[in-house]
Amino acid sequence: MEIQKSSMVHNVAVFGGGSFGTAMSFVLACNGHNITILARDDQTVTSINDLHRNNKYISDFELPSNIRATTSCAEATKNADFIIHAVPMQASFAFLKANKEFIDPTVPIVSVSKGIHSEDLTVMSEVFPQALGRDQPTAFLSGPSFAKELMQRTPTAVVVASAREDVAARVQALFSSAVFRVYTSTDVVGVELGGALKNVFAIGAGIAAGMGFGNNTIAAFVTRGCHELRTIALAVGGQPGF
Repeated sequence: MEIQKSSMVHNVAVFGGGSFGTAMSFVLACNGHNITILARDDQTVTSINDLHRNNKYISDFELPSNIRATTSCAEATKNADFIIHAVPMQASFAFLKANKEFIDPTVPIVSVSKGIHSEDLTVMSEVFPQALGRDQPTAFLSGPSFAKELMQRTPTAVVVASAREDVAARVQALFSSAVFRVYTSTDVVGVELGGALKNVFAIGAGIAAGMGFGNNTIAAFVTRGCHELRTIALAVGGQPGF
């Protein structure tokens, strides 16, 4: 695959060797950045380092040589300029708390973990300060971005939100390419809830289709779902516009 040399090459740690963590690594590696994936098991590490494939997830795709993997958080974060957090939402608090000593307080963390915690209803923007015990620079990336299509270099557009506009701009520059368009926002609440709740509406639309209802029903369901999402986001501090 073609690697686009960035004007500034960064070292990026990616927490999570699943399908989306691997896809995010691929996107960044194609921009010329040096990527270290923090994976859970030696088998995945060996597969990525020796075969340049993640044989456990999306194994059909070859990975660039500037992606490597490790099971050591200390090794993954050494000299890292950015951290991509792709650990599942429900496991994120425990993971971050256990590894906070290896995370430089000044390094931006970009969360691509979507969801709402099933027990305390927190989102990732609340998990980071609770787990790390500090005001870490953070950003939250969301949008229609299926892992397989990212690996196929399908043109994709996402949004990255941060309370700090400078952090959002840095993340935008890190990810942006001819096939990966990144918009910025300060609406962290809206982006996080949109990323979490869209899946609920997608499942509902699928149920409607499976029951044999037509486009009228599905369009009505999706339209009302978008309205409810906006209402919820505004109620908890989201912004009214994009």
